[in-house]
Amino acid sequence: MVRAAEDDARERPAVWDAHIVGHVHRGHGIAEITVQPQLPYPFVAGQYVTVETPWVPRQWRQYSPAHAPRPDSRLTFHVRAVSGGKVSNALVHHARLGDPVRLGPPEGDMVLRQTPQRDLLFVAGGTGLAPIRALIEEAARDGIGDAREVSLFIGARTADELYGLDDMLRMSQRYHWLRVRAAVSHERIAGLEGTLPEVLAEFGPWYRHEAYLCGPPQMLGEAVQALRRHGVPPRHIHYDPWDTPVLTAPLGPPPSDEETDQL
Repeated sequence: MVRAAEDDARERPAVWDAHIVGHVHRGHGIAEITVQPQLPYPFVAGQYVTVETPWVPRQWRQYSPAHAPRPDSRLTFHVRAVSGGKVSNALVHHARLGDPVRLGPPEGDMVLRQTPQRDLLFVAGGTGLAPIRALIEEAARDGIGDAREVSLFIGARTADELYGLDDMLRMSQRYHWLRVRAAVSHERIAGLEGTLPEVLAEFGPWYRHEAYLCGPPQMLGEAVQALRRHGVPPRHIHYDPWDTPVLTAPLGPPPSDEETDQL
C-alpha cells in the first residue's frame, strides 16, 4: 500500500513544483507568465490552476492557462496586477525568469461540452479571455469549428483595455469559422459601443448556441440574464463560480508604485 501511494504521488502529486520560464508585460498591469512544471501537469482547456509564490507563502491564487494542454506541460497565465493583490503584484512586477512557484491541482467545470448540434458562443471580459482562448484553441485542435459557427465577444471599458483583441483577430484569420467582435462601454469609438450584455442583445439568435462566459461578476450576471432572455436554456450557459479570483479581476488601470511596493 505504501508503494502504491508513493507511485500515485509521483503520477498525480498534490502539488507541482515549477519555475518561471517566460515573463512578458502586455500593458495595463497585465503580464504573460509561462511556467515549467517539473512533472507532467494534466488539465483540460478552460480549467484554472491554483498558484503559490515564494513572495507570499501559503497564499494560493487561481489563474487560467490561456491555451489548450501542451506536450511539454508548460503553462502560460495572463495575470493582472490588482490593487492590494500581493500575489498578482508579485507575479507581474517582481517575478523573474527562474523564480520558483508551486501549482495545485486543476479545477473548474467550464470545459467544452459534447453538443455537436449546437454552435458555440464565447463571451470574455478582461483577463477572463484566458480560459476562453484555451477553449477556442481546443475547438480548433478537435476540428469542432469546421462543423459549427463559433462567435467570440470581447468587452472592456475603453478601447485601450480591449486586452488580447489583436491576438484573437489573428486567430480568426487562421480559422475561418471564428467570428470576433469587440465592445467598449465607457468610450465612443467606431464599431460596437455598449456593455457586453447590450451588444449580445443586438446579435444572435443565441438559443441554438452553447455559451461559455468568463469575466467580472457584474458582466457575467448581466450576460447570463441577456442570454436567458433570448432563449438560451440555463444548462447551455457555462461559467465558473463568480468568486474565483482570476475570473473576476476588475477591469481598470494598473496599481500605483506605492501599492506595488507594499509587498
